[in-house]
Amino acid sequence: MIDECQETKRQNCNQDLHHKVAVLVEILSSHFHTENSKLFPVGMQVIEEVEWKQISRQFDELGYCRITPKTSFVKAEISVVLIMVTGAYAGENLETDF
Repeated sequence: MIDECQETKRQNCNQDLHHKVAVLVEILSSHFHTENSKLFPVGMQVIEEVEWKQISRQFDELGYCRITPKTSFVKAEISVVLIMVTGAYAGENLETDF
């Protein structure tokens, strides 16, 4: 009986852990998607190249978690369209409208 009780607790613990991991995966996936599809593209539009170089140096001073970039910052041109319930905005309109 004790073995059955311990096995039930173990199964419940495994189910709880599985659920928590699934929730965490969903949260992180959503977070990364938001960064990649909205935050970073808008940042590329509104932050000047000089500021990006300063930001890059500051990150170098702070250090990185488990990685060290091998290349320096290079600004890329990105086209942005922000889609909202009320309509869509092209990247060049974001600064003036917001």
